Amino acid sequence: MIEPSAIRPVVLIGGLSRRFGRDKLREPLASGGLLVDRPIAALRAVFGRRVVGVGPAHAEVIGRVDQVLPDAWEGAGPAGGLLTVLDAFDAPVFLLSGDLPWITSASISAVVEAAAASPHADAVLAASVGTDGHRQPEPCIGIYRPCLRSRLRARLDVGNRRLWDLPEHPEYVFLPAAELAGANTPADLHG
Repeated sequence: MIEPSAIRPVVLIGGLSRRFGRDKLREPLASGGLLVDRPIAALRAVFGRRVVGVGPAHAEVIGRVDQVLPDAWEGAGPAGGLLTVLDAFDAPVFLLSGDLPWITSASISAVVEAAAASPHADAVLAASVGTDGHRQPEPCIGIYRPCLRSRLRARLDVGNRRLWDLPEHPEYVFLPAAELAGANTPADLHG
């Protein structure tokens, strides 16, 4: 059984925002605050004020998380951020992208509950059902266990940055696709 207090909540705050055209994590929302505030708030509602930010970011973003870790694998995307945290804490990690305007604490809780019920899963990931009817995993919304560290390091050493096929024994929590969508363009913030 995995307890929420044993999980390190992490928001990815690095990245270049190429498709967005500017630093999307600092994008103001019509409802107030910045884009990055949404995933941080969802994590805090479940885990408290223990949210770790990984990656290089503007001071305005860094000031919003509870702890910052420099990305030991800078330029390796979310996989590098995940390995940085697994190495630093040797604990299960709830990995969450910083660009999720519609994520809720209820979805975070659903993933945590699934992880508690799936002690043999090496990862528990959010997923939605795609337009083709197939499962669409969201590798930047989920819990990764430390047993994946050596596999992830070996993949990064050869330039493989994919996360979607990293777990060998994953479980999936199906959530509404709209809630799992990241903001890749300014239009994505208007739901």
